[in-house]
Amino acid sequence: MWKPRGVTYTAASLDTSGVDAVQVRGFVKHPLA
Repeated sequence: MWKPRGVTYTAASLDTSGVDAVQVRGFVKHPLA
């Protein structure tokens, strides 16, 4: 599975931040964009 930089940090961030979760969803949709 692909593991771009910042994924771990982002996952931990969205754990307590709903707004981050929204950004992560868009990031996951196109990680290479």
